[in-house]
Amino acid sequence: MADTAVDPLNASFFQVDFGSGREGWFTSVSGGGSEFETITHKDVGKDGQVVYRAIPGLRKFTPIELQRGLTDSKALVEWFEKIESGDVKGARTNGSLVAYDQAHKEVARWDLTDCWPSKLTFPKLDVKSNEIALESMTIQHTGMKRIK
Repeated sequence: MADTAVDPLNASFFQVDFGSGREGWFTSVSGGGSEFETITHKDVGKDGQVVYRAIPGLRKFTPIELQRGLTDSKALVEWFEKIESGDVKGARTNGSLVAYDQAHKEVARWDLTDCWPSKLTFPKLDVKSNEIALESMTIQHTGMKRIK
């Protein structure tokens, strides 16, 4: 029997890209899934026994949480400000999440549809800290599909 074991990816090699200067090497990405709401249907069988059935309802997508080190780039803030000013259409953009292997070869890609920032959190700053200042953003989207 041939050895067909495949090593799983290291979670630390990834990139997020929303275009227009909003791409970058984030320190963490979490969330970003999809699920179906569950509809519980109560039925009565021929023998009078109550039966509960779970039926898939509407599909919904969970927000994506991003975190990165604070830089002099204002691209994420400007993207967020588009929502604040009412330019929702202008703020919506497609994006992608790319995972790389240790040789920095792309091995997985998720395309994201109609992304827009719903929350921006500024970094914690502390004069006694010896840590990187991290900003975070919550991204809403209307779809994600793994294409690679």
